[in-house]
Parts: sequence; structure tokens; C-alpha cells
Amino acid sequence: MPGPNVRRFLHQVARGWFPSRQSHARLTPKRIVVMLTLTFALPLIEAANWLGLALDSLLYPGWRRAPLDAPLFIIGNPRSGTTLLHRLLMRDTDTFDVMETWETLLAPSVTQRMLWRGLTRLDRAVGRPFGRLLDSIERRVQRGVPMHGVGIRQPEEDEGLLVHLWAGLMPWGFFPEPELPPAARFDEALPLAEQDRIMGFYRDCLLRHAHARTHGRHYLAKSPAFSGKVAALLRHIPDARFVVLVRSPLQQVPSEVSLRAFIWHRFASPRERYPLVEPILQKIDHWYRHPIEVLTTHPPEAWIELTYDELTADPAAAIRRIYRHFGLNLSPAYAETLTRLSRRAQRYQSQHSYSLEEIGLSREAIIARYADILATYGFDVGGPGVALDEDHAAALIRRQRARRANRARWRRLATRRHRGRRRDRASSRVQGKTP
Repeated sequence: MPGPNVRRFLHQVARGWFPSRQSHARLTPKRIVVMLTLTFALPLIEAANWLGLALDSLLYPGWRRAPLDAPLFIIGNPRSGTTLLHRLLMRDTDTFDVMETWETLLAPSVTQRMLWRGLTRLDRAVGRPFGRLLDSIERRVQRGVPMHGVGIRQPEEDEGLLVHLWAGLMPWGFFPEPELPPAARFDEALPLAEQDRIMGFYRDCLLRHAHARTHGRHYLAKSPAFSGKVAALLRHIPDARFVVLVRSPLQQVPSEVSLRAFIWHRFASPRERYPLVEPILQKIDHWYRHPIEVLTTHPPEAWIELTYDELTADPAAAIRRIYRHFGLNLSPAYAETLTRLSRRAQRYQSQHSYSLEEIGLSREAIIARYADILATYGFDVGGPGVALDEDHAAALIRRQRARRANRARWRRLATRRHRGRRRDRASSRVQGKTP
């Protein structure tokens, strides 16, 4: 069983405590909290995770024989509709099964899942005190993450499983280094032995999940970061199927740059509102083109392309097309649910917009850089480069400033009250001494 890349983890943590002057991870008070969590809490969590993985071979040896029948991976650049499609497909619980965040990060082993399920039943038996606390925490977290619904019991990207190896792209969110990490170009930049070590671990995680709960359904994963891992993934899961989502670069680029800025402003301390734009663009370049280059060498029935415009214009029609392509059964119950969810998705309109110019890019530069993508999918180049999404970095900064202003206001109010009480006590003492 492969282990975590301890050397890389220790190297990044050491650099995190002693950042350079030009670093986007300066040791601000918020960053110190993040570093303390990474330095002390994360190793303890991972020790429990790896103990659980080791115990699986003793307590649940059947996981290696679990069936993994044609899992479906939703890939493509972030902010291209991957979350929307994933949330719609996962509602078909007769066909698909997903991995929830608590399973991804806190219970990759069968042993841990059985333990947590036992504790959950005990919690329900005494009135759900822990469950209510978790609900409250999730509501607070959701208010701070405007992109989409998040929660420990919600599914998220499978890239989170690779944190247990300290591999993949998630460490870049904690340590915003100026160079694009090799993990972004996984199939091309990493040695074959390292690819197989990482993807072998990922396959084993899916087998454990299938042993614990899939029960004959197809595993469904939203994995934008797997856009750079398609070839390696197919070596380890040959019957994998893919939905490749594509959005116009004029909209996708500003949306992802804002998303990345949000992540870095949350976990680091960037010097700029939109840091490291060029490495982000290099990643976007690769994830637009690499999946198609690999998948065109495989049978067409194993993958399908879908544009963001097709998905958002008529989600129900887009999903029916996916079901027909892969020969999946669309049950009447799910068809009714899909129609209702599709109407809701079509009614949604974001209240935020931002442009390429805000992040220091021109519309002409994006058209030149992605001319082949725009032409291949027939995206409109006449409109402005604007994405109707939340400006994540700006929203986070506004909330931080509002919280600081509120804290300062409460401190001033508390100081005035304290001084007033001292004056009242002093006045009372003076009056008491007066004959």
C-alpha cells in the first residue's frame, strides 16, 4: 500500500513557516491558524486514516474483490458546470452512488466508515446532539463559501482522496507557489511509477467505497482535476466513462481565476486580489485540450462532450442525452425529479458579474489564446468577456472587512460601557463620603 509523500509535506510546511518576501503565504494571524492546523492537526487525522486503511486488510479483506462497474467521471475545467451536472445526476440514487466529503477526507477506509456509522446511530438514539452541532457548523461554513452548497455530508471532488498521499492539486490551495505544480499536467509531467502509485491508491479507495456502500450502482465522481489524469485513470480503471464539460473561455477564465483567488485568500495571504494568473491559464490550457487528445483514441461510447450552454439551457435534455449515450435506464421517478430540478436550475440567475479586464486580461488576448477552443465548439466571440458568477475573492474580502468593522465597533462600545461603569462607581464612592 503506498504511503503519503512525507518529504514533500514537511518541505512545504517548513517553507510555510518561513515564507519568502515575495510569497503569497505571508504569516498573517489567519495564516498562522492555517499553518498550525496543517502542522499539528492534519498529521493526527492522517495517522487515524492510515491506521484505518491498514485495518481494512484484517477486518474487511473482501474490499479487494468489490465490483467497480463502469464508474462515470465528470471532468473539464472548473466553473464549467461540473457541480450542476453532478448534483443533478446524483439524485438518481437507483443508478449512481457518490462519495460524501466526510468519507473522502475523514473515512477513506471501510473500518472508519463502520465506526462512524455506529457513532451516528448512537447519536440518533440520544437525540442527535452531535448531529445538530454539525448542522450548525455546516450552515456557518456555507455562508462563507458562495460557490455552491458545501458540507461534510455533501459530495465533493475526488481529488480530496489524494490529500492522504499529499499528492494532486489540493496542496497548491494551501501553498500558492508561483510555478504550476506538475500534478496539473499529471499524465505528462509525473514519472510513470509515481502516476501508478497515486492512481493505484485512488482505485483502491473506490474499491473500498464499493465494498462499503455502492451495492451494484455506478460510482459517480465530479473530478475536474482528473482532466490532467485521464490516461493514468484509464490504465487503472479501463471501463471508466467520461462526461467532458466545456465552457467558453471568455466566461470560464474569469470565473476560475476568481475561484482560485477565493481559495488563496481563504487559506493563504496573497499580495494581489487575483494572484498567479499565468499559472492558472497554463492549467486551463492543458485541461481544455488534454482530455480530448486522450479520449479520441478510445471508443466513442466511453465518453461524451457537453457544453456549459447546452447544460444550462435545458438540463433535462442534456441529461437524457447522457443516459442515451451510455445506455442507462431513466426511471419514471427520476424523470419527474429531473424535470422539477431542471426548471429550478433554469430559473437561477447569479447576482454577480465580473470581467476579464478586472483580472488584468483582455478579451482579445483570450480569443487569441483559445482560438481553437472557441472555433471547435462554436462559442460566441462577439460578446464581452463576462461571467455571471460570484466574485469569490471580492466577496470574501468584503466579509472579512465587515467582520473587522463589527469587531472594532463592539470593542468601542464595550470600552465606553466599561468607562461609564467606572465613572458611576467613582461617583458613588464620592457621594458616599459626602456628609
